[in-house]
Amino acid sequence: IPSALIVVLTLMGIDYVFDKITYHSRSAEELIEGQPVCLIRSGVIDLEMMDKEKITMQELEKSLREQGVLDVKSVYLAVLETSGKISVIKKEDARAKGRFKYSFKRLFKRKTL
Repeated sequence: IPSALIVVLTLMGIDYVFDKITYHSRSAEELIEGQPVCLIRSGVIDLEMMDKEKITMQELEKSLREQGVLDVKSVYLAVLETSGKISVIKKEDARAKGRFKYSFKRLFKRKTL
């Protein structure tokens, strides 16, 4: 039991050190955790990036289906996150968010005039 405790404490210590390093250094965070990668932009799949990240078409299609996307052309952005999850923003959602931001800007402009 003491050797198992040593292993657990060592792993917890290493995790703590990495957390502190990545919290204080953006470059260390990028090196250790990686950066998100764009797989689809405006309905166009980046096959080169998929090959580089070793993502198969079946994996991408599965992630899209899980998020309710049936047609790649309806995707504004699909990003492979550092966790390995693929995040998807649909074109219709991106447009709605754009209108929302625009209406907020107009609201604040009116208040400052």
